[in-house]
Amino acid sequence: MGGTVPPAVRLDRSGPVWLVRLDNSPLHLMTLGMLADLAETFRRAAESDARVLVLGAAGGRAFCAGSDMREFAALGEQAAERKVLVEDRMLRMLAKLPFPTIAAIDQPALGGGLELALACDLRVVRHGVRLGLPEVKIGALAATGSQRLTKLVGPGRAKQLLLTGETIDAVTALGWGLATEVVDGSAWERAVELADLLVSRSALSLQLAKQLVDEATDLPLNAGLVRASDALEHIFASSELSEGVTRFLGKED
Repeated sequence: MGGTVPPAVRLDRSGPVWLVRLDNSPLHLMTLGMLADLAETFRRAAESDARVLVLGAAGGRAFCAGSDMREFAALGEQAAERKVLVEDRMLRMLAKLPFPTIAAIDQPALGGGLELALACDLRVVRHGVRLGLPEVKIGALAATGSQRLTKLVGPGRAKQLLLTGETIDAVTALGWGLATEVVDGSAWERAVELADLLVSRSALSLQLAKQLVDEATDLPLNAGLVRASDALEHIFASSELSEGVTRFLGKED
């Protein structure tokens, strides 16, 4: 069933799965309009009964090739700074969604495009696709991307991408932990398959697992273990655990 479609974002829903595609072909550049449309889409998703969100691109030559530099140059210094802040807020909204998010990367993801993928929980990348943060080549900085990238791949590899502005291929990204899966066929189709799998899991378990992993990189070990214990108490107090155990035992009979 189709949803209300913002101008630069295509939204479809398949039950509790939200299928979101950038629709600013051919490069799906991040304009102010697209940033606003993405933020509105994520706001609506957070307030809905969505269980999984898949993020990809509607054709074109890139997943997203980053900011629209012509627009950026025409904005002036103060407006350009505001655009960066708007992008940062949108990425935070995506990262904080209370359910799993999957980036389906069938074409290059560069600059802000890679930062968008980094804000997702899983990244399915098509074989041969290249990823990078080339901002340094024009004297800019992938500020938000530097933080999420470092948490994923470590400081050495993060610096390699950030300082050189060079790209890496999908297989290298998988080895670094930047990609979570590399496929020979359609990354979009594989991401939708993963979404359907996740929908079959306990919504509460997925939400708490995502929270615990996100917090694990920021909290000291003991504090993280306390949070894990609290999460288990929440699980044991829920009906989803008893229902899941009943289903499991029913399969064994």
